[in-house]
Parts: sequence; structure tokens; C-alpha cells
Amino acid sequence: MSASNRRWVLGVDTGGTYTDAVLYSEHPNMLLTKAKAPTTHDDLAVGITEAIKSVLAAASIDPQEIRFVSLSTTLATNALVEGKGRPAALVMIGFETAVLDRGGLQEALLGNSLVMVNGGHTSHGSEAEPLDREALAAAVAEVAPGVDGFAVTSQFSVRNADHELAAREIIRELTGLPVTCSHELADALNGPKRSVTALLNARMIALINELVTTTADVLAKQGITAPIMVVRGNGSLVSADFVTERPVETILSGPAASLIGAAHLVGTQNALIADIGGTTTDIAVLRDGSFDFDAKGATVGGHQTMVEAVAMATHGLGGDSEVLLADRARGADLLVGPRRVVPLVVAVQHHQEPLMAALKRQLDAYTLPQEWSAVFVQPTTRAAPAPVDPIEERLLAKITDSQPATDVAHGDASMSAGERRFVAADTVVNGSREALAMRRLAARGLVRLSAFTPTDAAHVLGTQTTHDPAVAHAAAKVWARRCDHRGKPIAATPKEFAEVVVAKLVRLSAEHLLAMALVSDGLPARAASSEIVNAALDAQSRTAQMRTANPHTAKSHTAKSHTAKSRTTRLLAGLGVPLVGLGAPAATYYPAIGRLLDAEVVIPEHADVANAIGAAVGRVRLSRRVTVSSPRRGLFRVHGGREPEPFVDLETAKEAAMASARSAIAEAMVAAGAPEYELETHWEEKSVDIGDRKLFVEGIAKATGIGPPQAH
Repeated sequence: MSASNRRWVLGVDTGGTYTDAVLYSEHPNMLLTKAKAPTTHDDLAVGITEAIKSVLAAASIDPQEIRFVSLSTTLATNALVEGKGRPAALVMIGFETAVLDRGGLQEALLGNSLVMVNGGHTSHGSEAEPLDREALAAAVAEVAPGVDGFAVTSQFSVRNADHELAAREIIRELTGLPVTCSHELADALNGPKRSVTALLNARMIALINELVTTTADVLAKQGITAPIMVVRGNGSLVSADFVTERPVETILSGPAASLIGAAHLVGTQNALIADIGGTTTDIAVLRDGSFDFDAKGATVGGHQTMVEAVAMATHGLGGDSEVLLADRARGADLLVGPRRVVPLVVAVQHHQEPLMAALKRQLDAYTLPQEWSAVFVQPTTRAAPAPVDPIEERLLAKITDSQPATDVAHGDASMSAGERRFVAADTVVNGSREALAMRRLAARGLVRLSAFTPTDAAHVLGTQTTHDPAVAHAAAKVWARRCDHRGKPIAATPKEFAEVVVAKLVRLSAEHLLAMALVSDGLPARAASSEIVNAALDAQSRTAQMRTANPHTAKSHTAKSHTAKSRTTRLLAGLGVPLVGLGAPAATYYPAIGRLLDAEVVIPEHADVANAIGAAVGRVRLSRRVTVSSPRRGLFRVHGGREPEPFVDLETAKEAAMASARSAIAEAMVAAGAPEYELETHWEEKSVDIGDRKLFVEGIAKATGIGPPQAH
């Protein structure tokens, strides 16, 4: 088939660092072209437009040849990992305050509002207590000015959702803000976890709506009228309209798309797949050609949710992770991540004069560099929500009004407004209280930090040549002069410091990979950080370094060193399957990780856009479950939504439950953008033996629809 006769899929992935775009045809497999553009967080349209325009220009195709557009994103994942997200209020109906200590609710509620009112239902769907509408309305009116959305969880709402739906109507009428109902996101019991899931969803709605709206506007301007699909955390696709009400389901969207893309590109049946980006590293196990789903639900940023997702581990470790010196460090004891910052080699492209002048000032100073040396700060365009902490307010004013480092050093008053807002952090941050306040401002997205990262280290070492390395060398020189708690410089040269940074990323990556492999084999993840595994990795690290330095003599040298130390053990810790590396930085770091873990490393062609390819080849997959309970012998209740439907015969109740599940999946598949689909049904029954007969406890009718997106 000629290119002009194909019907293409435009895959777009908006990550924390880059926005990728591909034009792909699955029948037969063919990538026509690909493009990358920096993700522009203050205005997503800029990066998305650049990526899409570039890929269309390189392909020279008619926009009407695009069947559909598939979008994946790490924005929700990154927001949770970095502790960001819009403020929201959680409304809990019919719960005791003791429930707040369960399911990670206290941690999820930090910085968000809580409303608790009477109401709720029993486990069989009967009303336990009437909904206190007056108390709800009063509490909502009080907290509404400080939030962007609401989440509602009612006791046993998966058995009867009346109170959640009534609360949503009240909140919408009073505030006009978006409201998330927990029963629409999860159909399993466990009120605390449903509450966490609903609250995170409420915090993500504005973020994902902005992404979808922005993408739609960009596509329209490019003459693309194809429908937009979005990748969920389980790797399946849904329509853009469907996901805007359920953005929490895009948790791990980008990572899931990468895994689907990797499996598609590599064609292997068994592997450990790791996708390293600018902000996170995502790891999953491919076994017998498929991925497992996380039975507990996706865990991201320390929050346990009830969102169905590919079983993977997500860590705040990437090429753009901030490098810090550990407190009470002895030697170059570094921390890498979890917060992402703008690499200096990227920042210098827009702020060369103030950045280089500040580094020169710090190198020429008599005093030694400190925590905020080689760090720069810039206010974002996001408005600060009131009230603002006085220290934070003072810092924001100092950053906005402060002259750039060039002004401070040389009295240069010719800078542009953009450059005047790019400030050396050591000129505005004074003392530990202001340091903590600056970190809070960065976590809330009110300021953007630029600092030394593994990306900068790779430029110092020459293993990455994307940008001019001059600023990375200067910053590494500043860092090398910093001292540990004994007063000794942490590195002799900039090159040595950069090597330590990369070695730290490699070691942390190896530990995370081993942990995931151990979990896959039924062992605890904590075993990866045990003394024995650490000792094995230490030995393998020395061996890998010697092999790199002299591959011809490393083996004999290693043997001699073991003999000299009279070792009685030989410890090994590695992988039994290939390691597939994905993401733009994979080729920079994963060969060293493979040597450390004695594993074959595969970096497939187009690994740098595996996420966008995964988005392009995905399918719509949805499941709906309907529960049958039995409050007493001879009575069965089908919980298909609001008031449960009663039956006196189990078989009749089972048929009604299955019909309800099929009806729900038919409606959902149309809404998700796949009206033509294959249907799978399953009945699961739980019972207990009492003497010589079985007592029915619960039955679950499950319907699953799988189909291709409805094309343009």
C-alpha cells in the first residue's frame, strides 16, 4: 500500500519534558515520521503545536488521511509524583472520623478540604441514615472559594449511589464546579480507597481538561478533524469526552503507552521494560507476551488508588531529576530526584547571560558554594491561590522585582523582561525558612527551578551532545567546590562530579529494576535494598567500571582483587530476562545499567517515541461489574446503580445482573468511542459451606468490551 493510500493514526504523548508525535500505520506496521518538541507547561499549546506541525510537515500528507488522534500523557502521573494538582474538597457521607486513618486518606488530604456529613447506606443497599442536605450545603458553601473541584464518597455507594448523586446535584447547583462521584470510578468496596481515588480525580480534572482542550484547538488549526482518543493507565483507549470526567484513569497513561509501544516494537515475549523520561522511570514486566494488571490498583506518588492499571513501578528518577547533596553528607553522598527541574543546558538557551554571569560570580567568590548555588528560579504564569504564606509572598515579590544576576554583578540594565525574571536563587533565598518556602512554591507550580541534573552531567561527560555543554561544565565546577560535613570538597574535578551523578542514577535505577523483578518472582521489593544485594551490586559496580576502563584485562584484574581480599563468597544480583530501555535518555544510561545487572540491553528503534507509538496502536477496553448480594435467605439484590433490584431466585437475579452489566458496557463503549466491539462475560460466585449445603454470599457479573476506536 502506498503512503498516499494509507489511513494514518497520529499518536501524541505529552510528557513532563518532551511532547512526542508520530504518524503510524498498523496494517502493515509502518512509522512514517516522528517529531519531538519541549513540553511547555505554562502554555501546553506551544509544545503540542510544534510537535504536530513538525510531524505533519515531514510527512507531507493530507490531514484528512488521519483516521484518529491518540493522546497519552504523564501529566497526571507527574503531578502526583511531584505533589502537585489543583486544590479540591472531599465530601464523605456516612463515615466516622476514624476512617481518615485508613487507606492513605490523611496523606491524600494534605492541603485539601474535608466535609463530613450524615447519610450513607448498608452493605445491601438500604439507607442507613438520611442524607443531611442542609449540613452539606452549608459546608460546601464554606469551602468552595478555596477549591477547584469536589469529590464525593458515600458509605457503600457501590451498592446504592443515591446519596452520592444527590450530593453532586447540590454541589453543582451551589458552586458550578466539577464533582467526582466515587462509585463512577470504582465498583469495589473500600470507602477510604474510593475516597482517595475520587479526591485525586477531582484534583486532576482541570489539568486533563486543559490538555484535551488545547490538543483539540491545535488539531483544528492544522485542519485535522479526526476524533481524539486518550490512553488510560491500563493501556486501553477512550474518547476525549469520556476521560475528561475521569482524568484519574490517565494515571500512568504515558507509561502504559510506552509499555504497549515497547512490546509492539520489540516483539519479545519476556522482558523487563523500563521507560526513563525527564521526570520519572516506569518499570514493568512483560511475561509470555502480556502485562499484568495491578490487583490493588495503581500506586503513584505514594497514593494507593482503585484505578485499573498495568502493574508497574513509577519512580521520580529521570534525566531532569534535581541533584542535591544529602544532609550530613560524607563525601559525594548525592540525592537524585524525585523532583524534576529544568536542566541548566536547557535553561541557558533562553537565559544565557544571567545564567553564565551568576555561575562566574559563584566561582570567583571567596566563600564556598552552598545549597542554592548553581540554582536558578523563575516565576510561572500560574496565579497564586489565596491565602499565600507571608514568607512565600515575600519570596515571590523578591523574585519578581529582583534584578538578574548580570545586573547584580555588572550593573547591566539592558536585559529583557523575560531575563529579568530569571534569578540566581542564592540572591533571594536566605535561611532555612525561606529555603523551605521556595521548595513549597516549586511544588505548587508557582515557580520553576533550574538546577544541575543527570542531563547536565551527561553533557559534561560527552555522552549526550544535544545542547552546548559549557554551562554544564561551569555548574559542575561550582558543585565540585562544595564541601561535605567534614569540610572536604565533594569532587576533585567537574568530570569526577559528573561521573558521581551518573553513577548514582545508574545505581538507583538498578535497585528499582531489581525490586520490580523480585516482586514479579514473588519476593518482597525490600530485598533489593538488603545488605546482601547491596554488597553484590557494589562488587558488580567495581567490575563494570574496570571493564569500561580496560575490557581486555578486567576479568583477570577482578580475579586478582578477589584473591587479594581473600573473599569466601561470590555474590551476584542480576536479571534473568533482557532489559528493554525506552525514552530519550535510555541510550545514555541503560548500557551502564545493563553492565551492572549483567543483563542484555535492548533499545529498540524508535524507542524515543515508544509512548506515542503505544498510543497509536491501542484499543478500547472497558469492564463493568454488577454485584448480587443476599441480605437473607430467599432474597437477592442486584446492585446496578441506584436503588437495588430485589429477586427471590438466584438464577433470575444472575440473569438480571448479567443483563445490567451488558447494558452498562454497551453504553460505556459508545461513550468511549468504540460502538463496535467484542463482548466477554464472566460470572463469579462466592459461597460458604454450612454442613451439607452451600450458603450464597455474593455474585459478580462482569462484562468486558474490546474494540477499535471509531475512525474518522
